[in-house]
Amino acid sequence: MDKMNNQHIFTFLKKLGLLAIPLVAIVIIYILADPFKVIRNYPSFYKSGYPCYINLNRDYVSTTTLDNNYSTVNYNSFILGNSRSGFFEVKDWKQHLNNNPICFHFDAAGENIYGIYKKVKYLDNKVSHIDNILLILDYSTLSGTEPMKGHLFIISPQLENNRNIFEFHLEFFKVFSNPKFLFAFVDFNLFGKIRNYMKYGAIFYDMPIYYELISNEVRFPYVESIINKDESLYYSQPSNIFYMRTGEVKYSPPCIYDKSLMLLEKIKNVFDKHKTNYKIIINPLYDQIGLNEDDVRSLCRIFGTENVFDFSGINAFTNDYRNYYDLEHYRPHVARKIMEKIYKK
Repeated sequence: MDKMNNQHIFTFLKKLGLLAIPLVAIVIIYILADPFKVIRNYPSFYKSGYPCYINLNRDYVSTTTLDNNYSTVNYNSFILGNSRSGFFEVKDWKQHLNNNPICFHFDAAGENIYGIYKKVKYLDNKVSHIDNILLILDYSTLSGTEPMKGHLFIISPQLENNRNIFEFHLEFFKVFSNPKFLFAFVDFNLFGKIRNYMKYGAIFYDMPIYYELISNEVRFPYVESIINKDESLYYSQPSNIFYMRTGEVKYSPPCIYDKSLMLLEKIKNVFDKHKTNYKIIINPLYDQIGLNEDDVRSLCRIFGTENVFDFSGINAFTNDYRNYYDLEHYRPHVARKIMEKIYKK
């Protein structure tokens, strides 16, 4: 009887081992390939002038780039916010600042106020001075008071004292082990081409980018060159997404409540501690929905009316679709004009 039981156990373990082989193989390939660049350290996460091919977690890129460089680069000025904040270019911002600012884009995709607070707290412990801050906000940023999910949005372990490190890496492995991603990953590595089906879910990306390592700035001169070459053609493509707005004045629902108020107050306390010169910008979005007036008043009460600039709703920026790349992102010349307005002496 014992011999028969042992045989059954051996057979079970053998089958279990055979079933585990594909998983072990996927784990090994994942570690060796490190497609999302979250396992090994990289001096630079992007190669300027080329596509990144597989979209990276911008929060992790920003935080790790800061970690890699802050001991030799005395950063003292920071641009915070979601992907829209990336269009506030350092060369333009520097023109409005004093005392040799050394600037850094500390942004994240889909950033929320929780992530911004964690970054400000991280800076408070990491760098000697926070002389200047450009804080870019909108409804989606202010309404998020909890850590985000998803491999493109999950917050960096460094910002959470590594408490989320298992969850962080699990998010990436889940995406990698998805059959749809694995098929696309093998296809790309065999043929070196990003096909349309791969772009679903914003995982693969084939647009060339310009990247400046020290400032962590990403720019898109390729798109700008297309627009400048033939603006009418760019905006008249069959895929044109710029719908007609009604012109009706609309506001978002209130989003600044107890927790977001607490986070904003803590951010302000760090600014006060460092005697920071800060400006708060509310994004001009294509939907022309203004930030709730109570939320604007809350921001003014915390940061001072002289430091809060509301460009949401209907205005000269949002009226012109040519100010936008898409429904979510305005172009750098908009950010440039905003800075000229807010820093006007």
